[in-house]
Amino acid sequence: MSDELRTLLQLEKIRSTKSQKALMDLQVEENRLRGQIETLKEHRRQSHTTDTALMPMRAIGALVQWQAWIDRTQGELNIDLAKVMARKAPVLRKVRIDSGRRDVVASLADRSDMEAREEARSQQLQTVLDQAAVRAALTK
Repeated sequence: MSDELRTLLQLEKIRSTKSQKALMDLQVEENRLRGQIETLKEHRRQSHTTDTALMPMRAIGALVQWQAWIDRTQGELNIDLAKVMARKAPVLRKVRIDSGRRDVVASLADRSDMEAREEARSQQLQTVLDQAAVRAALTK
C-alpha cells in the first residue's frame, strides 16, 4: 500500500470515528430526554390513581398544579427532544458518508496490498524460471 493511501485510510478512520462520536453524544442526550419524559408519564399515571393518600392534595388543588407542572415540563422536554432529533439527522447522514468513504478507502488499500503481493509472487516465479533456464542452459 502506498504511503498516500495509508495516510488517506488513517484520515478516513479518524473522520469516521469523530462523526460516530458526535452521533453517540446526541444519542446519549436523546436517551436522557426520553427517560425524563417517560418518568413524567409515570408520575402522571400515578397521580390518576384513586390512592387515598392523594385525596388531601386533590382537595386543595395541589394535584391540578402538579398536573400543570408535568404538562409544562413535558412540553419543554419534547421541544428539547425535537431539537436533538433535528441536530441528529445531518450527523447521522455524515456518519453514513464518512463510514462509506472509510470502507471505500479500506477496500482500495486491500486491493493495493493484494496487487503488491501478486506482483511479488510473479517476480519470484519469474526469478525461479530464469534460474531454471540458466541451469538448463549450463547443463547442455
